Formats: sequence, structure tokens, C-alpha cells
Amino acid sequence: MKITAEQLRLIARNPQAETFADAITVATDKWGIDTKLRMAHWLAQWGHETQGFTKLRENLNYAAEVLIVRFPKRISKVDAYRYGRVGQPPFKGNGDHPADQIEIANRIYGGDWGEKHLGNLMPGDGSRFIGRGLPNVTGRDNYTRCSKALCGDDTLVYRPEFLEQPKYATEAGGWFWHENNLSELADRNDIHAITMKVTGWDGAGDGAAVGFPQRCERLRQAILVL
Repeated sequence: MKITAEQLRLIARNPQAETFADAITVATDKWGIDTKLRMAHWLAQWGHETQGFTKLRENLNYAAEVLIVRFPKRISKVDAYRYGRVGQPPFKGNGDHPADQIEIANRIYGGDWGEKHLGNLMPGDGSRFIGRGLPNVTGRDNYTRCSKALCGDDTLVYRPEFLEQPKYATEAGGWFWHENNLSELADRNDIHAITMKVTGWDGAGDGAAVGFPQRCERLRQAILVL
């Protein structure tokens, strides 16, 4: 179904989102997001994931302390303070420094964990295949699957930055939606189950950590506009 630039601006609450309207119409038509309720859920989820369709690349600007808490088995404390954003480092001679996002990616998405869970086999795959597109496609295996679906070949493996363009970013959102049968959940108006699929949340608690209340508000706004 077609979404206008004005509708998208109101739903995303961001004037920059208007530039995605045509790409969203094409992508949702292709992947069967073809009712108002499906479209509302689709926009609510990806609008939240991308901060109103403004962020198509994963931000790894983590503080050292956050890296230690979030990825305790994937990055050592030493590397967290070496590559994470630091204000007052607990060791002498380093000084304040910003996050080294390339090195962070190579550690949290590389190594044995990255090979097992993401198919990141080559040195540098962690930073090469960071999250991009509406659904934050991450890892060599997922880029390969997404590329086969969108391009019929390995284009996105060799040009992963294409997922930062509206055309590919929105199509990736459609592909993920289709792959996970989320239209069926949208037809039941089950935002709880959809959010679990999109984020990996286990469904417990209030979902504040994955922005569940904000996703619900975005859905309410999308339904009103559409």
C-alpha cells in the first residue's frame, strides 16, 4: 500500500523521514505488508529501531563500563577500556579518548562467538558486517541471506554500505518481516510478540530496555494516521 510523505512525517515525527516514503511503498508492496494494520506495525517497529528513519548504521559508541556489562563474554576488561569511550581511565598514561568503533565491532562480533553466531570467518568481518538497514542486519551470514533475497547474488556482502541507502534499507526491513512471519502477528495486532521477534527480548517485564512502551506509542500514532 502507498504511504505518503506527509503520513510518514507524522508517524515518524521527523521531517527527514519523508524521503523514505517512496522506498517504503515499494518495499512493503514487494514483501506483503499490504494492509493498514500491517503497515502500522511495520512503521512502528522500524521507526523505533532507526530513530524515525534517521539511523541506518549501528552506533557502537560505547563507554568502557557499558561494554563490560553488555558483552562480558565477548570483550575483555582490558580491551573495553582500551577501545571503549573513557572519561577517567582507571590506568595511568592513557588519557581520555573516544570509542574506537571498528575495534569494538571486531571484538564483540568477531572471534569464536562471531564465527558461531554470525558466520564472521574473516579478520575484520565484525566491523565490516555491523548492523545496517532498518532491521540492523548483522554478520556475514545474515548479509549473505539478505543479499540473496534482495539482489539474487552476493552484492551486499561486497558492498555492505548499500544497506545504508533507503532502497536497500527498507527492502531489508521487508525481507526480515517476511522471513519471520510478522504480518501474521500484525494481523493479530500482537505488538508484544513482534517486538520479541525484532529485538530478541524474552517478553518478561515491562520491556523498557527494548523500548516497548515507545513502540506501542508509535503504533498508536501510525494507526491514527493511516
